[in-house]
Amino acid sequence: MVLSDEDSYDTKPRRKKQKSKAAAKSTGSMQKKGTLSGKKARGKRGVLKQLPEMPLDVLFEIFGQLHPLDLVHLTRTTKTLRSILLEESARGVWRQARVNVVDLPECPKDLSELDYTSLIFESHCQNCLSRKSQICWDFRLRLCGKCIESDTRYTTETSWISSCIVSVCPSALYGADSRHPKTYYLLKFLHENNKLYHTLDEEGRAEWKSTELKRFSEIRDHARRCDEWLQERADERTQMLEDIRIRRVNEIVKRLTDLDWGEVISARKYGIENHVLVSQKKELTERTWIKIHPSLIEYLQEQKEQIIAALHHKRVEAHVSLLEELHKSYALSKPINAIIPPVTSFFLFKPFNGTYHEHTRERRTDCE
Repeated sequence: MVLSDEDSYDTKPRRKKQKSKAAAKSTGSMQKKGTLSGKKARGKRGVLKQLPEMPLDVLFEIFGQLHPLDLVHLTRTTKTLRSILLEESARGVWRQARVNVVDLPECPKDLSELDYTSLIFESHCQNCLSRKSQICWDFRLRLCGKCIESDTRYTTETSWISSCIVSVCPSALYGADSRHPKTYYLLKFLHENNKLYHTLDEEGRAEWKSTELKRFSEIRDHARRCDEWLQERADERTQMLEDIRIRRVNEIVKRLTDLDWGEVISARKYGIENHVLVSQKKELTERTWIKIHPSLIEYLQEQKEQIIAALHHKRVEAHVSLLEELHKSYALSKPINAIIPPVTSFFLFKPFNGTYHEHTRERRTDCE
């Protein structure tokens, strides 16, 4: 629709539509109910708005106490904070934040502090945001297997190029734990260096290879130190979670023992330790205990019945074994043509059947 000049420059205020009484009443009640929650929400959203108004030295002092990943998150909040943290004057803030992390390797010269922090601390693929990703130190990227396999910028085929060039090309090994690991190379680098390599003489090629090997040895040495640091952190976290699990198991066992289930737990200790509600890497809280307590009591009752059934079975087996020996001795003392009932028939007569039923009654009483 094309507006006329009169329509486009019309300054008269438009008349507002009047609300019906029912609509006005419902809106008013909603405003009364949501007044406090609305103010709180606006207050939370406006907290970071005041940060850029603070003096830079105070701001940098605060940021220097944070974890490097917190700084990455701050760069994604507002444009103002991002511009402040990415300025050259803020480099000291990133260095101080790295010092807060124990034994973290320094930032490489060819990476910004933001890129380095994101690469080493974040876990998602930088292409598709998948949680399963791997750091490609040569490519300075974190990628998942699907992305690097489908991306035409990377290749596994190097038969068409000299091995001298391939040896100094950025690469990434994927599927190291699988039966068919693959090494991916940067296709652009292969083409550019193949072209450059054939324009050089023998002396130039040797110098070029020496320079590239030195550069990549520095990159891979730093990558090795970073991988070792990441593995140490992973081992520490694994140990921490295992300590939490052990504390949880011990606390649950203690509480159940106080409820007179100690004998059952001792008889089937590994059963309670491996129970899905017990062997979790989470701290035990009162709320959790109240929630899982009935299920654990039910589980222990079942275990008790199984223990009593096993004891009963052992007693019966012992009696049957003794009876078989007596039956055999009795049979040998009789003539060959004597009629001797089988051993199973003895359970139909006293006192053998009485002994069996007595143990059965004892088992039922113990279960109850």
